[in-house]
Amino acid sequence: MTTIYSNKFTYDDLVLAWKRVVNDIQKNRVFANYSYEKEIYSQDLETWINSVLEELDNNLYKPSPSVICNIPKSGYGIRPGGYICFKDRLVYYALLGKVLPFIKKELEWSDGKVDFGNNLEKRNGSLETIKNRYKSWSRFRKNGMKLLGEGCEKVVFTDITGYYENIDTSALCSDLRQI
Repeated sequence: MTTIYSNKFTYDDLVLAWKRVVNDIQKNRVFANYSYEKEIYSQDLETWINSVLEELDNNLYKPSPSVICNIPKSGYGIRPGGYICFKDRLVYYALLGKVLPFIKKELEWSDGKVDFGNNLEKRNGSLETIKNRYKSWSRFRKNGMKLLGEGCEKVVFTDITGYYENIDTSALCSDLRQI
């Protein structure tokens, strides 16, 4: 298996991850209010980031268990949501920052050919990893309706989250290793 990224993180990797976490909090894209943790870590951010970096460098970082909570969705339904602690969210975004350029590269073939409901942000280092979901969905819907009006008989809609919701986690991990 080929390693597509270095497993070493830099201070700058974690600072960008921090900014992405804070961006999610400010835009209310989190299941829980992290404002207290954010304020505590902000008091001495450099020291905290360096401590997380040291854990990662020395292979001592262990993610905390996530807590599953019910999240309301439209139509009075609920969906399970996973609450992860602030440090795990930081490490998640640091990992995402490492692999995002490779994901973008693998999806280049589809640029302008396939309209994803959620498009990856093209600017490297952006606080956003996915373009505005509402604008992307509106564009996807508008383009889909246009294609149907032009005689296109089928539009394919997929939900990868739903696909992996009911399968063995080891199968998911195996699929991800193939990327």
